[in-house]
Amino acid sequence: GDGVLVYELSGYVFFGSASRLLDRLGSDLVEARPETVIIDMARVHGIDTSATAAILRFADVCSSTGVDLVVTGIASRLEVAELREVESMVFFPRLDDALREIEDHLLDDVDPAPAGLVSWLTQGDSIAGVGPVPIPTRQLPRGSHLTKQGDAASLVYYVTKGELRAEVHRHDGRAVVVATFRPGAFIGEISHYTGLPRTADVVAQIDSEVLVIDIDTIEADPRRAQLAAELHREIAAHLARRLMHTTAALRDRT
Repeated sequence: GDGVLVYELSGYVFFGSASRLLDRLGSDLVEARPETVIIDMARVHGIDTSATAAILRFADVCSSTGVDLVVTGIASRLEVAELREVESMVFFPRLDDALREIEDHLLDDVDPAPAGLVSWLTQGDSIAGVGPVPIPTRQLPRGSHLTKQGDAASLVYYVTKGELRAEVHRHDGRAVVVATFRPGAFIGEISHYTGLPRTADVVAQIDSEVLVIDIDTIEADPRRAQLAAELHREIAAHLARRLMHTTAALRDRT
């Protein structure tokens, strides 16, 4: 959010553009007070010594003010050996990699409370005098797939351990990470409600565990009407929060 500023450079970075960049960076550093600044150079095809010197000066400013400076996407053809010698500067191959690392660091401090309905399912509490529903768990070793883009399925998953990522494959074959799931997240609810195929590959980032929830089976048992209602309510709230975050992100980019 507001703690990270991202600058995506493109073309050939020379004295004039570097000077404007330095002025912009200095101004934003004072006004926004970010914790991290990312300079993405994935679209840069050339950089002169004056531009490199400007980034080095900005690195000194960041270091003195306690701001983390991250550089991403430097192509092997760019002559930026001086930048790589700066100990306070962190490098990542892609912007996505840097943002994921920052996100993981922020989320490490979050302890999501499990949803009430999942507590009922996992702890075996009875609902309306009916015994607990046997909800199977699925273990996912690091790198294994939970779902694949295009698959037809109606099961919904709830993450109890670990971390998973959703990847969408572009027309050029490149996989783009579009979401990260940690304990407390639902996966697959869109396919369940719309009847459409899975919209992404979901892959375990680390060893993970999910609950496998068959909503159709739960709804088929009249004794479990209350549980089904709670389940739909919880997933609806989850979707509403996601929509709010997406809307806010789009509004910030306009």
